[in-house]
Amino acid sequence: MVDSYHLATFWDALDELNVTKVEEGALGKPGAFWIPASIDPVLQTRSSALTAYYNPIQNRSNLHLLTGHYVQKLILSNLLAEGVKIVCRADNSTFNAFATKEVILAAGAVHTAQVLQLSGVGPSSALKAAGIDVVLDLPGVGANFQDHPVAFMSFNSKLTML
Repeated sequence: MVDSYHLATFWDALDELNVTKVEEGALGKPGAFWIPASIDPVLQTRSSALTAYYNPIQNRSNLHLLTGHYVQKLILSNLLAEGVKIVCRADNSTFNAFATKEVILAAGAVHTAQVLQLSGVGPSSALKAAGIDVVLDLPGVGANFQDHPVAFMSFNSKLTML
């Protein structure tokens, strides 16, 4: 999934190159357009985190979906994650949630590194520059991120058979 910042940057690059943008790619008009790339293989419908991950397990008794909040940092004890500090987007109030077994950090390509760094795990120079106490100097956290935009080209041509 492409976040809005990277999508906007991609569209800005197309503008810079004077590439025409069209609203609907199925109309046969030349130009750039956005198409969904995640398809449910069984239903042949657009897939998302909701349909692919949440819906199949939504009735589990040990699943609690908390919307309108975000994880600010891990709660660490001797480099072991015991829980997370959570912030409410509506009023910036915070609370801690603790795990009984394990903490699995799965916040995507961008936000996993962000949460680790806000927790003090990452390149010490970057953490110190941001005023974050260094828990573990781990230079690879947040490094070598690569986005993978795809640009397909399609055009009509007249073939001459020899």
